[in-house]
Amino acid sequence: MQGILIDFKDSYTLNLWEAFRQIGLKLDIISYEDIHNIDIKNLKIDCLILSPGPYNPSNYPNIFKWIQFFEKKIPIIGICLGHQIIGAFYGHSIKRAKDPIHGVPINVSFKNHNIFPFEKTEVMPYHSLVVDPLESSPLITIAINDSNEIMGFKHRNLPILSVQFHPESVGTIQSKEFFEAFLRLINKSPSNP
Repeated sequence: MQGILIDFKDSYTLNLWEAFRQIGLKLDIISYEDIHNIDIKNLKIDCLILSPGPYNPSNYPNIFKWIQFFEKKIPIIGICLGHQIIGAFYGHSIKRAKDPIHGVPINVSFKNHNIFPFEKTEVMPYHSLVVDPLESSPLITIAINDSNEIMGFKHRNLPILSVQFHPESVGTIQSKEFFEAFLRLINKSPSNP
């Protein structure tokens, strides 16, 4: 399995790369600053991973072309900023979190999915922004925090999945289970028979 990890200049990108490597997914890291140099029509990849990073989705307008091109072709997974980018792509607003949290574990509850093997777990967040709900969205909320803010999405029909927190962090209790779930999503995609 081969994919691309878009790096939005986050200090956790290599940790994310290593976590995927440990479950057998080979990822090439491409800096967001370089994506305009890539002919995406000639890429032969099994998935696209969007990394964490600073600022908000409006600072990265060129990534929306990638999502538009790949959304019906391969699985897309977003982590933190990547989660917000996916939300913004599908029309959600991005807003300030009720409680910006950086490096303090929180509990997240899971629902409306058959992806993760738990209903609640402790995760490590590093964010000041969250995705606002949108009734007409094709994204289904699958995870919320204790403030009822969106911590995870899955697309209603496509293999697109995102989480607001950092599953690669040592502060995420069931880190391995998150990455195994990501790999199952990638493996069962129609684009990866």
